Amino acid sequence: MRFLLQAVKPIVEKYPLIAKIYRYTRDSFYTRKKVKSVHGFYWQGNKTMSDGSFEPNELKLVKKILNLTDIFINIGANQGIYVCHALDKNKKVIAFEPDQINFEYLINNITINNWTSNVEAYPCALGNKNCLNKLYGSDTGASLIEGWAGSDRSKYQLIPTIKLDSFIRDDMKNKQLFFLIDIEGSENEMLEGAKSFIKLDLKPIWMIEIATYEHQPIKNKINPNLISTFKKFYDHGYKAFNADKNLREIRLDEITKIAKNESDPNLALSRNFLFMDEKHAEEYLNLLMKKNP
Repeated sequence: MRFLLQAVKPIVEKYPLIAKIYRYTRDSFYTRKKVKSVHGFYWQGNKTMSDGSFEPNELKLVKKILNLTDIFINIGANQGIYVCHALDKNKKVIAFEPDQINFEYLINNITINNWTSNVEAYPCALGNKNCLNKLYGSDTGASLIEGWAGSDRSKYQLIPTIKLDSFIRDDMKNKQLFFLIDIEGSENEMLEGAKSFIKLDLKPIWMIEIATYEHQPIKNKINPNLISTFKKFYDHGYKAFNADKNLREIRLDEITKIAKNESDPNLALSRNFLFMDEKHAEEYLNLLMKKNP
C-alpha cells in the first residue's frame, strides 16, 4: 500500500480533487491509529509532530510563553500540535485552521485526549474582512497568497475568512493572551482585522512567522508588507524580537533597511518573531531566557 501511494503521487498532484483524496488516503493509512507521542499525549497525524522532530526550538519557546499566559490563540493551527501542548497545560485555547483535512486532524487530536471542554476550534482563516477566500496549496504550506511557495493558482479551495476582532470578548480584556500565528504570508491582512486586540491595555504576546525573502510569489523578491506588519506593533507600544534562543531585539530601522535591501548581512533575522509590551519586555525576556520551560 505504501509503495502504491508513493507511485501514484506525481500523477494525482496534477488534479486538485484527486490530490485531495490522495492526501486524505495517504494520511489515513499512516495514522489510522492514535499513538502516544513523545510529549505525553495521544496523537493522530504528521509523524514528525509526534516524535519530537517538528520545530523543536519553536516548541521550547512556546512552552515557556504558555507559562506566562492565560489564553492561547493559535491561528493556522494545522493538525494541532501546539494546541495539544497548551491544553496539556490546562490553558484555555482558541484555534483557527481553514484547511479541511488539517481541521479534521485538529478535532481528532483534541477529542482523543478528552480536552473538548476547554477549547474552541473554527474551520476558517482570518483576514481584514468577512468574506470567502481562495486557499492555495495544502498541508503546512496552505496560503491565501496566490503563488505562495510556488503554489499553482488553479489549485485552491474556497474557505470562510473573518476578522479576528469578531472574537474579542470582555472576559479576554483582563487576561494575558498569547497569539501563535503561522499563516504563510497573510499576516499583514490578518492584523488589519485585529486592531482591537493590538490596542488592548493588557497587551497580548504575539509569536508570528513572517517570511522576509522565502516563499514569496515570483513578482516579489522581498515581503512587500514587511514594514507595515512590524509597524502595526511598533506604533502601539510593542517591542519586536527574533523568536530564537538569543531573543535579539529588532528595531524599525533594521526592518526598513531589509525592506530596501540595505541590511547588514551579519544581522540575521529568524522566521519567527515575538512582539511584547515594551513596558514588560525586559521582565518577559528574563523569564524566557531561563533554561527550564
